[in-house]
Amino acid sequence: MFENTRKNLGLYFTRIFVNKQRMPQVEFSRIFSTAKSALLILPEKADERKTALPFLTQMQTKFSGNNLTVVVNNSIKDIPTTVARSKVVIISREQRNFFFLPRSLELSELFKKQFDCVIDLNIALEPAATFICKKIRSQLKIGFVKEHSDVFYNFQINPNEKTTMRQRYEQLFKTLTMF
Repeated sequence: MFENTRKNLGLYFTRIFVNKQRMPQVEFSRIFSTAKSALLILPEKADERKTALPFLTQMQTKFSGNNLTVVVNNSIKDIPTTVARSKVVIISREQRNFFFLPRSLELSELFKKQFDCVIDLNIALEPAATFICKKIRSQLKIGFVKEHSDVFYNFQINPNEKTTMRQRYEQLFKTLTMF
């Protein structure tokens, strides 16, 4: 009933209390092209996730050799079997608290790892994705421009509002390959 209020409180909590350290300055000139490992957060909404699958395939090619970890919510039925080439972390509804944030104990192994880049493919801010972005250790945190997104990402894509979701993911990939 109060789902949006709970999500907003989860986002607020993450923004204020999780990992208060400022993100270090990063020179973007070659950071993506030299990256050896990545964490990819697939969209929580099914239509966005389906549209983002070509981006997932491109990332699997770039980070071949099991150097790509993919975070998905518990509905992974629409994800192809090619995701098996990557490490998959599933965040089920039971692993989230009242404010839609993942419980840290459930993801403690993920938070111990170091990734060269984190890419959040959610178009809107999602509490679980922003929590992971704040908590994970990575120099490069990538996402789409949204309100308060400066707190979670140090590299943001600002697509034209008239573009389709597919075009947004294509623009993201084209932009990243420039670096």
